[in-house]
Amino acid sequence: MSKRQRLLCTAMCAAAWLATGSAAAAPVTYTGFTVTDVSLNGIHYHNAAVTLKFVGDTANVVTYNGMAGIYVNEKGTASVQIVSGATTLQATFTSGQIFVSLDQNNGGFGFSSFVGAKHTLEAAYPLGIDGNINPNGLNDLVTPIVQSGVQWSCIGFPVAPPLGSGQCGNPASYPLQTNHGPFVIYMPYYSMQGGKIVDDIGGALNNAIFTIQLP
Repeated sequence: MSKRQRLLCTAMCAAAWLATGSAAAAPVTYTGFTVTDVSLNGIHYHNAAVTLKFVGDTANVVTYNGMAGIYVNEKGTASVQIVSGATTLQATFTSGQIFVSLDQNNGGFGFSSFVGAKHTLEAAYPLGIDGNINPNGLNDLVTPIVQSGVQWSCIGFPVAPPLGSGQCGNPASYPLQTNHGPFVIYMPYYSMQGGKIVDDIGGALNNAIFTIQLP
């Protein structure tokens, strides 16, 4: 088992104690964890343990543009922790960039963003998770849960033709701003065929976990 796999297994076991159930409007913390490559303020970290966190309130969970089955929570504070060897870094994202999303129709969830000068919506960046169709138990963004799936950190998702080009965009061209400089997360583990990422489900080869925690 590789170092990346061991770190992911350890985090998944540690998260297993989280309770499940329903909740009314209350403070909520969304957490995403994966082991991947990132950079912060121009310094690259290979196979780092990366934890994204978004702290908000369940009262702000709404459907996206009234679309059934697609939920977002856009109001809150997003941060990242990077652990690489003996180095641990913490940074807080500038507001208005990152939000939490759930697409029940396509089985995707995690951390989405608005990037670049045009404020382009990126559904699977910085950390989109593919739990396949109807992810088990993840029915909303207000119920405590631990859920795992395939990690996408992809500019330009979906990538499969005809909607996509078969390639993710270069994330270094779309850094997310933090109080410690620009942050970039990469997707180094993916499967290609004919020079293109194979599809929007099995194309990514890394895993991530996602949790919803209430007080």
